Amino acid sequence: MTTVRDAAAGIVGQAAMPAGGIGAPLRRHEGRAKVTGAAKYAGEELPPNTLHAAIVASSIASGRVTSIDVARARTVAGVVRVLTHDDMPKLGPAPIPPAGQSFTPMQDAEIRYEGQPIALVLAETLEAAEEGAAAVEATYRRDEPVVFESGEERSPRRENNGYALWEFDTRKGDAEKAFATAAATVDQTYVTPTRHHNAMEPSTTLAEWRDGALYIHDATQWTYGVRYALAGLLKIPPETIHVRCPYTGGAFGAKGIPGRTRFLPRWPRGSSHDRSSCR
Repeated sequence: MTTVRDAAAGIVGQAAMPAGGIGAPLRRHEGRAKVTGAAKYAGEELPPNTLHAAIVASSIASGRVTSIDVARARTVAGVVRVLTHDDMPKLGPAPIPPAGQSFTPMQDAEIRYEGQPIALVLAETLEAAEEGAAAVEATYRRDEPVVFESGEERSPRRENNGYALWEFDTRKGDAEKAFATAAATVDQTYVTPTRHHNAMEPSTTLAEWRDGALYIHDATQWTYGVRYALAGLLKIPPETIHVRCPYTGGAFGAKGIPGRTRFLPRWPRGSSHDRSSCR
């Protein structure tokens, strides 16, 4: 440990790392399991006969789905079912918090953001689910998306539109005046990718029904948030929902708010393809 501590001290510009207190290196209790591969993440949970789900995402930012052709997807070997908003079970209102937004996808034809789930392909293997998802064809009625430059000023919480977790006070100044009167300004354009969370553990959810209870294996930073969000959406007691996440392989905040878990546990069962678990 002394060698490691001294090496770290050189990196951070210290003569020697303190042996205790502030600044002292600490062993992560899950560190050895993660670096040796012993840690088992949510995506590695796979009960027998689990169905695999792949999301079909909207290619537009605003509008409505006018039609979804799933015929080709159903012919893919291994595909069991293709769900759209027409046959997805209806969920309860999203409780905020813990849910991060009031809008739940696949409850109607409305599109509110690019990448919004519009269909769910269930298959015997992940490869078949992804191939089936690529075969789904959707047509849209495109609307002009609301952006900062064109949107109206709204009170996020008071108007119950679901875009804020709590009430907050904001004050808006005169940006143009500030730039015009500033002693110095920087005029430059910066471009960043739209998606940038690159945790070593992918975001994965496995839902399993056992003896009337729902067991969720989720890549999350907030197990209790997932539990109570699902309780409200599924309209079942929170005591019947068990969320497990022994390890989180990085998140950067991307796994903090319950999202994809909203509709996965509601895949239709009771058919010839009845399964108790879906990932």
